[in-house]
Amino acid sequence: MASMGVSAASALLAAILAIAATAAIGQPAPPPTATTTAAELESARALWAAQGSADYVMRFQRGAMFFEPFFEPVRVTVKGGAVAEVVLDGSGAAPQGSNAERISTVVEVFDIIESSLNDPVAVVTATYDSVHGAPTEVVISADPSSNIQDFGSTYNIEILEFLPQTPTGGPSGQAEELANARALWAAQGSTDYVMRFQRSALFFEPFFEPVIVTVEGAVVTEVVLEGSGAAPQGSNADGILTVVEVFDVIESSLKDPVAVVTVVYDPATGAPNDVDISADPSSNIQDFGSNYSTEILELLTPTNWTTGGEDDGEEGGDDK
Repeated sequence: MASMGVSAASALLAAILAIAATAAIGQPAPPPTATTTAAELESARALWAAQGSADYVMRFQRGAMFFEPFFEPVRVTVKGGAVAEVVLDGSGAAPQGSNAERISTVVEVFDIIESSLNDPVAVVTATYDSVHGAPTEVVISADPSSNIQDFGSTYNIEILEFLPQTPTGGPSGQAEELANARALWAAQGSTDYVMRFQRSALFFEPFFEPVIVTVEGAVVTEVVLEGSGAAPQGSNADGILTVVEVFDVIESSLKDPVAVVTVVYDPATGAPNDVDISADPSSNIQDFGSNYSTEILELLTPTNWTTGGEDDGEEGGDDK
């Protein structure tokens, strides 16, 4: 066979490359490499936790690459960190069959991402919401080199609404909230303060009037009626509590099997702004319940209370 000239060989090579390029057009791109990291996951978790988001409504859709029919989108209500209600998005009907299965909360999807990141054959891509950290889109597939078939899932989440906080996880969840509030209050170093305080008892009349309470060294030192500044009389002078003592009342009530406790804590100081304690309706107990309202008016420094000593002179400092 005659040898091929240089020009002919070049033409043949160009033709081969052109055929290869044409064949590549329209071919699927290789599966993406992992586009989420453990650090990104932990950042998203922390952002989500910072919202205090145990109660919310979301649009949720899960897909499995090896499963038909495809899961329909559902609207999920989560309360106390657990799924409370699931309806089909749009119709509001109860889901049936596969659509009613494997509904995950935001925290559970975080856990799925973490588990998949630790799986040597899984490729994980995830997008997180920049405001609250929820995973908005998650794709889990098999590494092509593994040659594993029928492997992969997708998760799509859209947070529709954050609901007012309800007691999370029963007494245990509320105990955690109480502990966090105590820690926040302790961080203020607030043993000296002035607050507006009002206490009521569901079974007691007359209703307690609001009072202004001065606390020195975590002990009540002065109580006056709000507005008039007069000394309270009768029931209005009874049952005056410090912030720490209200914390103790909450803790004791959480351990009472017949008590239902609802608390709103100040996000800045941790002080319990509103506490409502009532009887579980199933207990049939009457004349049971109390309410405590506190509002911190001023955080004082210990030096405000120094009396006597060299710095105060003959007058012993300011009169209280």
